[in-house]
Amino acid sequence: MKIQQFIYSPQFKAKNIAILDDSKRNNSNNIKENTNKATSDPFVISKEGADAIKNIVLVNDLLSSKPEIQNYDVSLFKDTTLKPQFSLDNPITPESLVMVHRTDYFPHNGIIITQHHSSKDANGICSPRDTTHFSLNKSVTEHSWGANWDQMKYALILPFKETIESIPKEKVIGGITEDFFIQGDVKLPEGSVILTYSKDVPWGKLRVSQAEDNGKTLKGVKLVETSNFDMNKVVSVVLRKMGYASMDNVNKNAKISNTDAYNMSTFINPDLIDDEFNLYNIYHNKNTDSYVKKIHNIWNDFCEDNNYIQGLHTYSPWGRSDMVIHSIQMLFGTTNSWKGSDASGHPIDYQKELCKVLDECKEDLPEGKHLSFDAEKVKAIIKSSKNPQIALDKMADKLKLKPLNLVGNPTITAECLDYSDGELFNYIDERTCLSEEYKNWGKRRYKK
Repeated sequence: MKIQQFIYSPQFKAKNIAILDDSKRNNSNNIKENTNKATSDPFVISKEGADAIKNIVLVNDLLSSKPEIQNYDVSLFKDTTLKPQFSLDNPITPESLVMVHRTDYFPHNGIIITQHHSSKDANGICSPRDTTHFSLNKSVTEHSWGANWDQMKYALILPFKETIESIPKEKVIGGITEDFFIQGDVKLPEGSVILTYSKDVPWGKLRVSQAEDNGKTLKGVKLVETSNFDMNKVVSVVLRKMGYASMDNVNKNAKISNTDAYNMSTFINPDLIDDEFNLYNIYHNKNTDSYVKKIHNIWNDFCEDNNYIQGLHTYSPWGRSDMVIHSIQMLFGTTNSWKGSDASGHPIDYQKELCKVLDECKEDLPEGKHLSFDAEKVKAIIKSSKNPQIALDKMADKLKLKPLNLVGNPTITAECLDYSDGELFNYIDERTCLSEEYKNWGKRRYKK
């Protein structure tokens, strides 16, 4: 049997199928024509397409009998029960939430590891970032910062309640519905799913099996494989098969795009909502006004009831403190001096300003929470170092810390040599909030 891989299109006009043997080759044109008749629902195959597929020798005859082949529908997985459904009109409960983490790395031993551990080199030196991030009840929406989430190999799907109960309370931080973060590594609890792409799965099907790691069973964790490249849509289907409501559907029913929903999830100050609408060019109408009011109210109540922070990781003490170390590398990569200026030419003492940021991070920590590294020791190194390079060397030697590995951001000397003083200040200011303008901006995006 020969395998032909067609190019995927969102309308399912092409897919991965095993092509017929020579005796059926004369029907190939009819098959292509019929399977191009997609339905309005991307997870439902048209009758014509289904009839055509019956004439194809599918690759599931090459699989072992152990994995189950299931349809792209919302019927529950075996041994799964319907959960309380997330709704904009009802209070949020832990049982109604499910966590989605996109990554290129398989969770060995059933553990999602942070950059702090994954970046550790032979000398034990690693990144300070020690947080694990999730989107709730959907795959993460693409946005300007961060990785290309849509292209990640795996979607790790964890029940919220069981995950949170397995983690010390001081490690559960909070955030927004599109970026809920936890300090430290996270183990997949029973009931979790590892979703990934496999060209060997028949189109329009899901292959479900027991998840394993190097022959070792990951207890209670399913491996779900799909030949659909659009993992975001498959995540939505899998969530529903796990018994949860999908935020994609919630947003769709509210007539709100996922991009607008993401932006509105960051509006944590109800007094500034009009300004926020203008900033993101979101038009006031009955749908957007109703959505932002409801999502704010139910998320605010949920976070307050559970002592979670609200807001973006970027402007939280954890995000800002991580970026202090990254900023030192940026300084090393340009002038290797603590002295600089902003876009208006006003002098900036980065040695003083970055220490001030670390003080603010400590002040903004909720009770019982802590940063991912000892801020006082980092401050002492900054103050005692003649230039940024010396500070980086000391942090590596004494604290085993090195700058972040930021996807899509300059991190090495060659990429930031051409920054002017003003451009460098703007880059650092946007991420650490040195100026009053960005301090105020950060306060609109973080509430402990």
